[in-house]
Amino acid sequence: MANLLLCSAVAGGTGTQSLGTRLTVMKNNCRPHLLATIRLLEPTLVISQGSAVRPEIARSVAIERRHSNEVCAARLDGRPFAWVALHHPAFHWDWLARPYLNTVADAMHRGRALALELADAAG
Repeated sequence: MANLLLCSAVAGGTGTQSLGTRLTVMKNNCRPHLLATIRLLEPTLVISQGSAVRPEIARSVAIERRHSNEVCAARLDGRPFAWVALHHPAFHWDWLARPYLNTVADAMHRGRALALELADAAG
């Protein structure tokens, strides 16, 4: 598990007051580290959560085939992987009857099947 933002800037002491730079600056500074993590681990399945993460990964990988809004086959430096891009779990998390849980379950099943397919194709 890795986060897009690997840094934080908080006021001294024990408070939670953020002194962070604009989110765009932090994302630009941290994106290379997230990509380095993916390169190092060589995963067959990448699961991302959060609307801020999707464009950061999408601008850095080659999307080869989209299977749904959440699932696609992608490559980073020639290495294929299945990518499941989900909203953050808190997205519309006000009651359990929301379709988000069904979306996640379906996307995870599709992503796993795609990851196995890509691994078989790679030999």
